[in-house]
Amino acid sequence: MEQAPLLEKTLTLLRKCDLPMNEIATKSNLGVEWLKKLKGGSIPDPSVRRIQTLHDFLSKRELA
Repeated sequence: MEQAPLLEKTLTLLRKCDLPMNEIATKSNLGVEWLKKLKGGSIPDPSVRRIQTLHDFLSKRELA
């Protein structure tokens, strides 16, 4: 079974997250504008480091 790419998994988690964008930004140490652009599909090739950071934050939150 093929796994979804990290970016795809992270976008799914971001879109399902019920926290306000500014709270996600603060708790993940990522910029709110960057998160909005990512969620809206305006960043065609985001850095792996930022995606991993966001994925780690959102995954931990989902498991809690």
